[in-house]
Amino acid sequence: MAAAHGSGAKNWETIAILLTGRPLPTNARPVALQGTSTVVERAIVKNLSDFDALRPAWDELRRSDPQATVFLSSGWLRAFLSMSPTPWSILTLREGGRLIAALPLSLRAAPHRRVPIARELTFASEPFADYQGLLCAPGHEDAAIEAFASMVRAMPWDRARFPDVQDARFAAVVDRLEADGITVERTVAPPCSIIDLPADWNTYLATLSKPTRRGTLRPLKVLAAELPEFRISDATPQDAEAHIAAMLDISAMRWGSTRARRRKYERLFRAAFAEGCLRISIMWDGAHPFAGGAAFVDAVRGTYGAYQVGHDPAYRRFSPGKAILAARIREAIEGGYRVFDFMRGDESYKSSYATREVSNVHYTLRRRGLRGSLLRLADPSYAAMRAAYARLRLRPAEAPVAETDR
Repeated sequence: MAAAHGSGAKNWETIAILLTGRPLPTNARPVALQGTSTVVERAIVKNLSDFDALRPAWDELRRSDPQATVFLSSGWLRAFLSMSPTPWSILTLREGGRLIAALPLSLRAAPHRRVPIARELTFASEPFADYQGLLCAPGHEDAAIEAFASMVRAMPWDRARFPDVQDARFAAVVDRLEADGITVERTVAPPCSIIDLPADWNTYLATLSKPTRRGTLRPLKVLAAELPEFRISDATPQDAEAHIAAMLDISAMRWGSTRARRRKYERLFRAAFAEGCLRISIMWDGAHPFAGGAAFVDAVRGTYGAYQVGHDPAYRRFSPGKAILAARIREAIEGGYRVFDFMRGDESYKSSYATREVSNVHYTLRRRGLRGSLLRLADPSYAAMRAAYARLRLRPAEAPVAETDR
């Protein structure tokens, strides 16, 4: 079968056949939902060309869905799917020909493709997306919950991991599966900090405490005064490649990573910039990039999501992290965004800026069976191996690479 998802990845149904010896159950004919007269057509999108054909309907659905995040925008998702290192498929529901719900998923070997003990179901964009969930048109929530629960139940998985959920409708899908006898574990993640932005920069500064306001403004002044060749630049179509490389170099200086991970983020950032949903800003000391920020932006929802921020530790005395943060918040305000989202991570500095917090929920679902039991026994050893590998490979002293796993 021809590769459908980039990097030679096999599609979801092929993986199911390899792991189970039988095709993935799909119901593409109209189905009447139990206890209702609603008839929905279930189908699975399995390749980029089919997703591209779906994009107008997808965009219409997303505009109607008040819970949709940037990670379910067609631009961001198209960027991700074009570089996805794992197989993916998208469950879709239509009523009367109209797209009413969608859920991108991935069926993978677990704990790793090279150690295929069992079959794991998760979100297609895990771990790259900071928020997860489904798309659903208002008024069709019950139909989507019932249909998706039925489709997930029919899939050949031993464990399902659904992290970073902020979507009550997907939580209801999990509840439905639990009612059918599937074991569910729930974990509340550390809160994500959010700033509700005012209309102008001065109004925003007035909302900060004096220490926070001073810490916001002073680093930029110090940098401009002490670095004769200090400048800030935003990526444009002409220099996007240089800005992406600089951002990943900066992340490597601070966090370390691997060459393989750098290639993944290069491809994601390149595709997201082409789709118009990525902003990158870099601070330079002459020709040397020493701080930067990458943000996924959502014009429909008015959100500016701080996805990746980093700085060269050699410039720590200038507080470059605070400087790049101040510049990004100001850019968001002046760009008309209504929300600045720090996204995942509970670093203490975020709370001094936040006006509110939201929490993701991680769900782990388990079925009884030999594969699942073996996977559970193998998890601690595999986690220890990954931790040892990370200590060995994810070092800032390595050649420039990308930030740690999201």
